[in-house]
Amino acid sequence: MRTKKLIILLMLTFCITACAGLKTTVSPKYTYNFPFDVSKRHSKVSQEFKIEEYRSYYFAIRLDFFSREDKDRVFELIGDETLPGVYIPVYIKIYKLNVENLPPKLIYESSILTGGYYAHDYDCNRDRTVDECYFRKITIINLKPGLYRVEANTIKNCSEFAGRPSYLYIQSHPKQKFLLNAVF
Repeated sequence: MRTKKLIILLMLTFCITACAGLKTTVSPKYTYNFPFDVSKRHSKVSQEFKIEEYRSYYFAIRLDFFSREDKDRVFELIGDETLPGVYIPVYIKIYKLNVENLPPKLIYESSILTGGYYAHDYDCNRDRTVDECYFRKITIINLKPGLYRVEANTIKNCSEFAGRPSYLYIQSHPKQKFLLNAVF
């Protein structure tokens, strides 16, 4: 009788633990927005950010717009799958920061000629100061939990984007859950 109760208790504990683990597979989107003026050559971003889940992350340019006319203008600049719009060349580095007083480790470095867009959002700012925005992919990188620093800068003037609110945007891949075989 005692063994039977112990087995039931262990099974119940296992079920509760397993169910709690299932809840974490549907995680919130991790996003960061850092102001990044893509209209000027040598515009630079250097920011630290924290990753809590081993996932794929988009590094992108976010461009905001505020009205239907503004949206049409931004769309001409951004382009789509058939017309890439105005290219924005970006040089990007990503460092893994170490908490043990070791120097940062460079994990990604590239010059990328960005064109087109990969996403469009109707609710870019939850405070409703921006109606909509487009996202232009720079790169997608798999990152393990930890502290990182991103450094990005524009390589040439893109005056077509002058006065346009733009950001370096980091977001977990929305269609992907945890990466498999995560080894820490």
